[in-house]
Amino acid sequence: MRRYKALGLLAACLGVGASAQAAPHDLDVSQLGNPTLGANGYQSGAQGNFQAFALELGAGLAAAVLEPPNSLGTSGFAVNAELAVVNFARHSSTFRMPTEQPVSSAWVMPSLHVRKGFPFGVEAGAKVTWLDRSGLVAGTVEARWTLTEGGGYLPAVALRGYLTKLFGTPDFSLQTGGIDLSAGKRFPLAGVLSLTPYLGYGLGWTDARSGVIDFNRGRSAIAAQSGGAAEAYVDTAQYQAVAGADTPYNRVYVGGKFSSGVFTAGVECSLAGPGSFGEPLPDGTASTTVSRALPAIFALNSTVGLEF
Repeated sequence: MRRYKALGLLAACLGVGASAQAAPHDLDVSQLGNPTLGANGYQSGAQGNFQAFALELGAGLAAAVLEPPNSLGTSGFAVNAELAVVNFARHSSTFRMPTEQPVSSAWVMPSLHVRKGFPFGVEAGAKVTWLDRSGLVAGTVEARWTLTEGGGYLPAVALRGYLTKLFGTPDFSLQTGGIDLSAGKRFPLAGVLSLTPYLGYGLGWTDARSGVIDFNRGRSAIAAQSGGAAEAYVDTAQYQAVAGADTPYNRVYVGGKFSSGVFTAGVECSLAGPGSFGEPLPDGTASTTVSRALPAIFALNSTVGLEF
């Protein structure tokens, strides 16, 4: 009996420790409301809250491109440290970021980005992004084809595709992907430097799936299990999936890259517009919807690195 009491005490201590270690920007989607009518924590716009959150976060994760359209070349290789400062709307009436603590400033997202060149202007890349003050990590894979390297007065033009997945979210999964087209022109400066201004347009999609979410967070595991198997599912629900094909968003960006030998540095500004979507009226009438418009997302991005 003492052994079981000791194990229970240890489990309780571990649970308290885990709660105490929750970072300010960790996500708790139960704050978006229970979509089940009449249940604990029910909110009439809960499903819309989840969709709005997914669309905004997905567009924010894809905020940085930081790649001029010029290719690396057949044997080229690049490694960059990047920093994105993403400004999610904090006082919007149509969107809420369900963080453990209220978001009081723009999110900082540092990344490590590697790219490898192949023949015919093709290159592949991968990026790991850490989300500021959270246990969240995003992984990105990408492929790009430089359609023309430019020459004379003509710009270089490239087509890029990417897929980003968010990790560290036990209650839901989220991935975003898309394609973008960019154009830029390299100019020599003082014989030892070059500047490549560029601009681009992207079309993206976000897919989000909810797990079974407990909307009674104050209930202990012992209390949930004391009433039998059925008790564990009381005050739980799932949000409807946010399908990628139904959630396109637009992004425009403009930037510049400085190069000197193998050293590179660049800055970029981007603006993403998740647009709007229809959701059921507050009384739950699914046949009639209202439009929820989402705020645009502005990001300022920077990079330093090496290209060989």
